[in-house]
Amino acid sequence: ATSGNWTGILNSASAATINMSGNTIQNATLAGTGTWQGIANGTVSSATVAINDNFLLNNTITSTGTFSGILNNTSLPVTNISMSGNTISGNSKNSPLAGTAPQVAWLNSNSSTTSATINNNRIINNVVNAGNFALTVALINQSTSNYTLSGNVLNNNSIANVSGAFNMTLQGYRNTSSASSEVITNNLS
Repeated sequence: ATSGNWTGILNSASAATINMSGNTIQNATLAGTGTWQGIANGTVSSATVAINDNFLLNNTITSTGTFSGILNNTSLPVTNISMSGNTISGNSKNSPLAGTAPQVAWLNSNSSTTSATINNNRIINNVVNAGNFALTVALINQSTSNYTLSGNVLNNNSIANVSGAFNMTLQGYRNTSSASSEVITNNLS
């Protein structure tokens, strides 16, 4: 089946504290058009979420479906999120199809969060093969009101195999909301 999905670790249960730490997703593949998720916290209610010290290594995603490397994705409020000490390295992803949110985020805290700590992550040696339409790649994407982003290493990541004259955007860090407090220090790219 070319539209099959692949999920490494998915939490879909609500709890006061969610800890998804110390896991490794390595050498996984997915072809076709299916969705690929490495480590994901789904649409659940939680006061505290920790997604720390995980490894996403050497995965090959030729699927043109949507992609989530390490993801906190809940429309429900989370008071505190920590996404720290994660290593995302040596992965490749083909671009999503045009019209299917052509963007890729390797580490993504895309949720309604009061406070986020995103520290000491290593996102290195990853590539997205673009194809023939515009694409945005964010190494770290988050949307929260108060956050700390410190000590992250973002190195040797790329968009390759561009066909035609299209806008390609590679962002080290992207905040998609209006933050009331930002601390961005000691990051290396």
